[in-house]
Amino acid sequence: MDSVSAIGNTGSAKAIENAVAYIYLEGGILAFWTDNGLSVMKIFSDSAIKFFSYESVVSIMHLAS
Repeated sequence: MDSVSAIGNTGSAKAIENAVAYIYLEGGILAFWTDNGLSVMKIFSDSAIKFFSYESVVSIMHLAS
C-alpha cells in the first residue's frame, strides 16, 4: 500500500489505477502488504512505549496522593 500511496501523492488517478493493476499482476493480493511488517513493528513499539509511559505516570500520581 505504500507504493500506491507514494504514486497517489505525485500522480493522477490513471497512474494510481495503473500502479494498483501492476502490483496485483506482479504479486497478487498479498503484494499490497509486502514489507508491511516493519511498519507494524514500528507502530507496535511506539504504542508500547506510550502505554508504559502513561501507566507509569498514573502509578506515580496514585502513590503521591
